[in-house]
Amino acid sequence: MLALLFSTASAQAETAVTKVYMFGISASFNDESVYFTNVQAIDSARIDTKTKFLVGRDNYSYQLRDFLKARGEEHRTCLVVYNAKEQKAKKRYEKLLAKYVKQGNMEIKHLTEADFAFKPVDTDNFVYEEQPPVDKKKKKRDGMPPGGKPDGKGTPPSGGQGGGMPPSGGFGDGMH
Repeated sequence: MLALLFSTASAQAETAVTKVYMFGISASFNDESVYFTNVQAIDSARIDTKTKFLVGRDNYSYQLRDFLKARGEEHRTCLVVYNAKEQKAKKRYEKLLAKYVKQGNMEIKHLTEADFAFKPVDTDNFVYEEQPPVDKKKKKRDGMPPGGKPDGKGTPPSGGQGGGMPPSGGFGDGMH
């Protein structure tokens, strides 16, 4: 029992409450409109001290998604970008906005804080576990030739799809 308690406690990540600056983006494959919130300060955000990931970051993107859904904007992909330094968050905002403007076919819709404001996420009840480190070296699978497929030609056996989706997670630069 004690060993189980110790292993669970050691898997939990260290977090710190800090102020972050974030903005949200929402796009859809069904139309050309892209929503941008302004850069907003969140005073009580919780950050993983090791990975620098925002704890509960998916809940912030869900806030934007739910806001737009309530306005009749269904099936939108929402993400948040954050940084502990306001100037860095603003610089990322300008860079992403310029990218969409440059495409020329996108309708940019700005949401001010009067329209939409992020609310702090209550992370006190989260059981946030540290993510295991990813081994970036490719491992040779037992019994598999180079290419990772049984026939060695990079094609899946018996016409299957092969491959798969990568595990979900946040973006390393503070995007989700």
